[in-house]
Amino acid sequence: MEQKDHSQNRPLNQPAADFTSNKARGPRDRDVKQAKSRNSKRRRYAEWAAIIGVPLGIVMAVCAVIGIIPAFSSKGGETATDHGPSQLPSGQESTSAAGFTNPTAVSFLPVGTCLSDTSTDSPPISCQVPHSIEVFANPGNCSKNTLITYLGGNSTVDILRNDLTIHEGGDGYCLVIFPSSIIFDTSARGVLGRPRSAVLRQCINEVTGIDINCQEKHTAEVVAVVEKSETQIVDCMDKTAIYISKNPADLRQQLTVKKENIDNGFRCIVAANASNQLLGTVRMLGTSSVPISPY
Repeated sequence: MEQKDHSQNRPLNQPAADFTSNKARGPRDRDVKQAKSRNSKRRRYAEWAAIIGVPLGIVMAVCAVIGIIPAFSSKGGETATDHGPSQLPSGQESTSAAGFTNPTAVSFLPVGTCLSDTSTDSPPISCQVPHSIEVFANPGNCSKNTLITYLGGNSTVDILRNDLTIHEGGDGYCLVIFPSSIIFDTSARGVLGRPRSAVLRQCINEVTGIDINCQEKHTAEVVAVVEKSETQIVDCMDKTAIYISKNPADLRQQLTVKKENIDNGFRCIVAANASNQLLGTVRMLGTSSVPISPY
């Protein structure tokens, strides 16, 4: 006999009726379908992004290397601007079309880098832009001899003007700071072997009693500086012969070799005779004429 549930007036083994109508159930089903559809689209978008993202990342990396995407300096986010071809030394050329790579990476400054100032966040600039600071060693010995070698000279022969400043950076690089009267628009590297070398050499105007560079009006040029600590005997005639690449005795009608005492030793100078002046450097004079004229 079939038992009845008198409280609900239905057989006990008959499941309860679903009181939710099809009309009431419809919107919720649509919400579920729409949610599934959105999730499916998101998955497809993610898949497409993964497919496109890899080659896009490669393209952006290539653009950054060749300089299409500008590098930003650490100074206020300004774009580093190139003003001419790179003047980096041979074997250290930048891969950037602008002449230098990312200027924020200043912890290593290649030898030959030109700068606008000595601050640690100063970006490199093209050496064809007027400048007065260059890196002459990194890392290295920030001595005057190292600087002379960088400038293309012989550290046992060449004498530099007194107002060049050597600055040692915190990361071990060495800077030469030229005086305000000298503004290079090319690299100073090797300049002592070029015609413009007179501007970095040490000369004297004996009329005014001041040391000047050999590009200015002068009467004598310093060919050797000997400190008191020097133990070897130094002959100024020998030093002059090496400096001018000629026996100074052959030029006695025009030039005189002198020994002049200074605070920490003495220096050898070669001076124009009588009331004459020298019009340039006599370094490596050789068979050339002495650049001399009346004062």
